[in-house]
Amino acid sequence: MSSNEDDEVVTPAIKRSKIDRNPFRRKLRAWDADFGCRRDAGCSLIKILKSERDFSNISDLPNDWRSIQAIPKDKTPFPQIIIEKSGGKYRYFGVEKNLRYRYFFKASSTTSDTIFLVFDTDGVPLTESSDAHFWPLLGRVEPNHVFIIALWYGGHEPDDINTFMLDFVEESNRLSSDGISIRGRHFNFRIGYFTADTPAKASALNCKKPTGYWSCPKCKVTGQRIVLKKRRSNIHFNSEC
Repeated sequence: MSSNEDDEVVTPAIKRSKIDRNPFRRKLRAWDADFGCRRDAGCSLIKILKSERDFSNISDLPNDWRSIQAIPKDKTPFPQIIIEKSGGKYRYFGVEKNLRYRYFFKASSTTSDTIFLVFDTDGVPLTESSDAHFWPLLGRVEPNHVFIIALWYGGHEPDDINTFMLDFVEESNRLSSDGISIRGRHFNFRIGYFTADTPAKASALNCKKPTGYWSCPKCKVTGQRIVLKKRRSNIHFNSEC
C-alpha cells in the first residue's frame, strides 16, 4: 500500500477522533440533530459562545428559553404610563411599536409592500362576581400576528368610545399617509377590516345596541319587536332594510 493510500485511510479517522474528543461539540451536534438549527443561527451561536470569557455567565443562564426572550421593563419599547380615560384606567401600546417589535412582525417574512391591519375590540369580564373587566383593542397582521394596541380597565364600558379609540385613529391616519419603515424596508399601511360581535360593533361604531328599535347601522328603518317563546323577544327589520 502506498503512502498516499495510507493518508487516505488514516486522515478521516484522525478527523473523526478530533471531532469526538470535545464533549461540548458532541452535545451541540446532538442538539442540532434534535432541533434542526439553521446554519446562520448556529454560526451566530458559536460566535457568542467563543466571545464569552466569563463562564459563570453561562452557568447563570435560565433553563427556559422564554426567560431569554424576556425584556427588562426599562428596555421594553412600550410605554409604562397608565392614565385615566373614559371612566377607567387606560394604556396605549401603539400600532407602529408593535409592528417594529420583532416578536410580532418580521419584515423579511413577507413579500408584500403593504401591511393590512385587522382590529377588533370587546369587553372581557374578570370574574362573575364583579363588574370589573378589561376592554382591549387588538390588532392582527397576516399571518395571524395578534397584539394589543390599547387596553382599558374599569367597572363598565368606556364612557366615550371615541375617546377610547382616539389614539388608535390618529396613529392609523398617520401611518396610512406616511407608511412605516421596518428594518430597512418601507411598507404602505392600510386598515383591512374591523371584526367584532354585534354588541361590540355597536359600541365601536357608537350606534344603538342590537336591542334598540333604531339599531340598524345601514338604514333608518324602525325595527319591530317580535315576541318569541318563553316571553323572549327580538328586534327584527323588514325586507326594505
